[in-house]
Amino acid sequence: MARMRFAAAILLIVAVFCGGYVHAADNSDLQHLIDMLGSDDFETREKASAKLERRGPEIWAQLQKLSESKDVEVQMRARNAMRALTRKALDEARKELEGKIKGGDALLEEFKGKLERISRETLDVYRKTYAARTELEKSKNPSEEIQTRGGKAQSAYDAELKIYRFAREALDQCEERWPRERSRLKSRISLYEELIQSGELIPPTDVSKLSPSALPFTKRLEWHITLQFKDVPLERALKEFTDASGISVELSPDLTPADVQHVTLEIFDADAEVVIKWICQAGDVELNIDKEKQKVVVRKK
Repeated sequence: MARMRFAAAILLIVAVFCGGYVHAADNSDLQHLIDMLGSDDFETREKASAKLERRGPEIWAQLQKLSESKDVEVQMRARNAMRALTRKALDEARKELEGKIKGGDALLEEFKGKLERISRETLDVYRKTYAARTELEKSKNPSEEIQTRGGKAQSAYDAELKIYRFAREALDQCEERWPRERSRLKSRISLYEELIQSGELIPPTDVSKLSPSALPFTKRLEWHITLQFKDVPLERALKEFTDASGISVELSPDLTPADVQHVTLEIFDADAEVVIKWICQAGDVELNIDKEKQKVVVRKK
C-alpha cells in the first residue's frame, strides 16, 4: 500500500511539473511557428502553416490577431489555419451526431427484438396458464396441488403480461419520438456539412451552439425541420418555428389578438418555407417572405 501511495505521489509530481513544462514549451513552439509565417523563405512559411493547421482550438485567439496582420500573406495563412480548425471541429461534431443516430437506430432494433422475446415468453406462460386452468375446470374435486398449480400459473401470467404491456408502451413511445429526434440530428448534420462547404470561420468552441441562423437566408428557407403543435397560440408556433429554422418572424401591427387562431399541426422533415406557409394557413393569416430584409412578416388576411 505504501509503495502504491509513493508511486501515485511520483505520478502527481510528474503531471504537475512536466505538464507545466510542456505547456511552456507549447507556447514557445507556437510563437516560433507564428514568427515563421513572416519568414523570407517560402518553404519555411509552408511548414509553419501546415503545423498551425494541425494545432488545436486553443490557438484560435492568436490566429484571429494574425488574420488582421498588415502582411497579406500572414493574414491569408492565419485564416487558412482558422478555417482548418473550424472544419475539424465541424467534422468531429458531425461524426458524433452520426454516431448518435447509428446508436439510436441500433437501440430501437434491439428494443424491438427484446419485445418479441417478451411476447413469446408471455405467450408461453399463457399456454401454461390455460392448461392449468383447463385441468382445474375438468377436475370435479381438484386436489390442493392442482389448485396451487393453477394459482401460480395465473400469477405468473399476470406478472408477465404487465411486463409485456410496459415494454410495448415504452417501445410505442420510442417509435413515436425517435423519428423526430433523428430528423433533428440529421438537420444538424446538414448544418455542419453546409458550413464546412461554405468555408465560414467559426470558433471551435461555438460549434455546439450553432443554429441555422448561421446560414444564408435562402438556405434557411430550404432547411428541413420537424414541428408539432396541438392547439397552441399562433405566436408560440411562430416562435418555435424561428427557434428551429433561424428565420426571424415579425407580426404586423394590424394583427390583433382577436385575429389570431390557435394552431394544431404536425410537420415532419419539411422545408422551412413550406412549414411557415402551413403554420400561417392553420392560423388563418397571410405571410410575406422578405428575402431582401431576410425575415417573414405575418399579417391579417
